[in-house]
Amino acid sequence: MQIADDVHFWGEHEHAADDKGRFVIPLDFRKGLGDEFMATRGPDNAVWLLPKPVWEHIVSLLQRDFLHPAAGFLQRMFGGGTVVRPDAQARLAIPKH
Repeated sequence: MQIADDVHFWGEHEHAADDKGRFVIPLDFRKGLGDEFMATRGPDNAVWLLPKPVWEHIVSLLQRDFLHPAAGFLQRMFGGGTVVRPDAQARLAIPKH
């Protein structure tokens, strides 16, 4: 899994959705996420946006360690991942599910 050294995804960003349910991806995150990435549920009703290589790494770990006690929780949480693509204005519509 390779993510650029200058890309960091820490932080909280509060955004209001527009009338079509879209929000603008924070500028700091755009470079690391790329043109296509994954959206999934996180704890406490958070939305997690993950670069595809990170997503694929997590999925491979869950498949390998499926008997681990935490695997069921993580599989349920990450099982709803959806490929998403922002529009030309870096807006993203979060899937309803």
